[in-house]
Amino acid sequence: MATADRELLSRTARNAVRGLMSGLVAGAIGEYWENEHFAADPDFIPGEGGVRKQLFDSYSASVDWTDHDHVTRALRVFESMLRRLDRESRKYGANGLPADTVAELREAFARDGCRLDDELRLHTARVANLVVHVDALSEASGIQGELERVRRFGADYPDDAIGAAKQLIEATAKLVLLKRNLPVDERQDLPR
Repeated sequence: MATADRELLSRTARNAVRGLMSGLVAGAIGEYWENEHFAADPDFIPGEGGVRKQLFDSYSASVDWTDHDHVTRALRVFESMLRRLDRESRKYGANGLPADTVAELREAFARDGCRLDDELRLHTARVANLVVHVDALSEASGIQGELERVRRFGADYPDDAIGAAKQLIEATAKLVLLKRNLPVDERQDLPR
């Protein structure tokens, strides 16, 4: 299994944006997706939610959430939507998106290694396409977990990324020892 097969943006983050769609006109929803060269999925089967959430879902269904290019473009869609919602709120006398909504969005995106700044711009780690070929190995979950951490932390949290990389090397070394039927002490660190 390779980490490229994993979704790069969680359903939690996607649903956090989806939940705000009732505040946008349907035309804007389609426009933002189409500006980033997405089309509504013709095979989409509507689920829960009103017309605008279903419209959002029809475009979201066309995104390959395991593809870096698709996710980068989808994040630009989300950023445009959030900034529009904020502008619309201010236009009608409010102070923009509510602070608790922004906090929830930040938390949802942070889990996936994205940072939502004060101007509602999304920043992602630029650690691209970390892949490990472990198809023939058993017990590779430690490697997969550390690759995911390195991807999430990336450039925004370099100390954490370095720590995750060290742990990735340790997990890989321990897996090699296991595959060679050599003793492994789970408490051993990299130098040992």
